[in-house]
Amino acid sequence: MNPDGHWTFRYVMGGQNFSMIGTFHGSRLTGGNSWYYYSGTFEMIDGTLMSTIQGTHYSGETDPALGGLKQFTLEMRAKLGDNVMQGTATIVGLPLEVPFTAKKVA
Repeated sequence: MNPDGHWTFRYVMGGQNFSMIGTFHGSRLTGGNSWYYYSGTFEMIDGTLMSTIQGTHYSGETDPALGGLKQFTLEMRAKLGDNVMQGTATIVGLPLEVPFTAKKVA
């Protein structure tokens, strides 16, 4: 499946539910939530989406679960189904692995 399009992501971190949006186009992706925006690249390897994303804080308090970082690198790997994605995201340098689900909305 080609991931190009708009996606909504849902995940739990620090016992709280979060969501964000992401747009995949070609080999690039962008996205964000109320506190951080994201920009990076992705590729499909043997049916798995692999991506490296730069996160940048732009609004409100920094997230304590992210060690208060204002900038960080996020690595994401996911399996794609019919307009759904399931995977994990890790913050480089932090012992944090966050499972997520995503739905393609356009």
